[in-house]
Amino acid sequence: MSNDDFQPWQWLLRDRLRFLIILESAAAGFLVALTLAFALGTGDADADFRFNPLGVAILASFGGAASGLFLSGWFGRPGKAGWVFATLAAFLSPSLAGAIIGTFIAPLAGTAFGAGMALLSFVHVQSFAVWLFCLLAMHLQIRYLRQRDPSHRKTSPDVFE
Repeated sequence: MSNDDFQPWQWLLRDRLRFLIILESAAAGFLVALTLAFALGTGDADADFRFNPLGVAILASFGGAASGLFLSGWFGRPGKAGWVFATLAAFLSPSLAGAIIGTFIAPLAGTAFGAGMALLSFVHVQSFAVWLFCLLAMHLQIRYLRQRDPSHRKTSPDVFE
């Protein structure tokens, strides 16, 4: 491939499974953040700080997409180890997404604050239930797609047995 043929998104779209994981991670980030924003409330009408739940959810979807890019290989693996990897990736994903978004808002301080704020998704029952549903749905769907199409297997299945 010559430099004239290079297209910026070609490296991402070449692997459809990774692209699907990124889209699903973005959707999961959106749903969990929206649920959490409504569980926390938007703040008092008299307060200096109020936030828009939809704006928070849109930012979280970008963070979810980025964390899906970094953690895409952890979902959909067979066996008990596959469930362990998917659960770890799902636990890391909100903090990684919060750190990424926080870094864009306020480097260093925003990184730590965003990662810590993302842990609130595990505190409220509603957002935790949405998070758990997203974990189960993503892992089972990606596992099915990896089993159906062997070209998506980058490692030996024996590693995860």
